Amino acid sequence: MSLLLPNNDFGWVRADAADLDRKLREGDGIHWSGDPDLDLRQGVIEKTRSGRPTGEIVARRWEVWRHCEDGIDRMIGHWRMEEFDRILFDLARMRADSPGHEDVVDVIERKNDENEKRIWGQWRDKQGEMMEHLAKLYHDRTQPKNVFRGMPGRNPEKQA
Repeated sequence: MSLLLPNNDFGWVRADAADLDRKLREGDGIHWSGDPDLDLRQGVIEKTRSGRPTGEIVARRWEVWRHCEDGIDRMIGHWRMEEFDRILFDLARMRADSPGHEDVVDVIERKNDENEKRIWGQWRDKQGEMMEHLAKLYHDRTQPKNVFRGMPGRNPEKQA
């Protein structure tokens, strides 16, 4: 359970939010070296109707924003309110020089390979069923005596 403090903008927030904001900028002294352009914010998710926000707050979340070199603030990550303690660990993995870093391109390629394998497997299974059916139809077209077995006058060997 965390201690909550009053905040003018958001009502009540975690007491250690200011400490995390400082650690984002200055580093935590362990594995996060800090980035002075980062900013911890609390965001809201609003209910939408026909693609437009209604103003009704559905949920809150923690957001980390970075003031980029081109002068634009960009959100680099967001977490549910209960995932507060994961923010530094997740950000540390995003840094290219961190030990647990996974290149985004490698992660995307691995997920794409998994999806392709799954989708092509489904396609192969469906195509296999269709090809078996097609082979039976082709066999029936070229060897009609197998199709009309038992019908009078169609298969003289079986009629005797």
